[in-house]
Amino acid sequence: MHLPRSILYPLVVLFSLGGICFYLFKNVPPWFFLILFSIFLASALLLRSSQRKLKSLLLYACYFSAGYLNFQAYYHQDKTHYLQNPSSASSEFKKIEVLEKLHETSFSYAYIAELKSTGTRPASGKLIVYQEKDSLIEAFSLGQKIITAAPLFPIDEPRNPGAFSYKKYLENLAVYGQLELNTKNALGLKSTETSLQNRMAHLRKLLLSKIENSTLRNESKGILQALLLAERKAIGEEQIEDYARAGVLHLLALSGLHIGLIVELLLLLLSPFLRFRYGNFFRLTSILVFLWLLPFLWAYRPP
Repeated sequence: MHLPRSILYPLVVLFSLGGICFYLFKNVPPWFFLILFSIFLASALLLRSSQRKLKSLLLYACYFSAGYLNFQAYYHQDKTHYLQNPSSASSEFKKIEVLEKLHETSFSYAYIAELKSTGTRPASGKLIVYQEKDSLIEAFSLGQKIITAAPLFPIDEPRNPGAFSYKKYLENLAVYGQLELNTKNALGLKSTETSLQNRMAHLRKLLLSKIENSTLRNESKGILQALLLAERKAIGEEQIEDYARAGVLHLLALSGLHIGLIVELLLLLLSPFLRFRYGNFFRLTSILVFLWLLPFLWAYRPP
């Protein structure tokens, strides 16, 4: 169903205003807006069709309440969250799970991880984890469980007034603490379970190896890796400068045009299936499956 802009825009604005209201008034209990949402929705459904203006106002109020509840649910901290338990910051053994790789420097890797337990108690909450680089150990993999006795530190404030606050940026991602790990205070566990993250990371490595072992030129390999797997590092700096001078660097960006190029390529490659019965359905289904697979390949990059 296609909603007209005159209805869609107010709904989006009111949903966003609900989130802003949560940011300003975080101490309002969740049941208050949940009750309001239920009352507004029930009233709108029970009103007669002739009372359209009042029904519209009630539905708008529902979206405002839904926006507040959505943001409250995202930033909600249950009783096991490490901010609610000061003992989580101690040097007790902690178990964490790597969720996402952020970046890499000459000295360390940075990850987003989830705290699973502290000592013998269950725990929760997202952390930023820095792993010191060492030639004797490998980088943590996505989904890997880690045991560490490192203390939990708050994220540093910016040193210069008016500078970008990485702390506030991470707080918007519900990340409030950090761990600094090395070979002395952390032990990576070898897990036998196969998660979606591990499968996607393995498939990504397989595709990269297939492209590397192909007979294509190095320039073509880099472009293919950038288009399919978002590997911008595979393209040399000279090539990037050539693309920039030509004004087509945006072709390598993860955007609608990027997806459009991939779809056009798939339409061309799968066009022979149109000769068969149900070929058009098979081609469309294959393209949709591939497009849904791409975000997982881009997101679950192995360190």
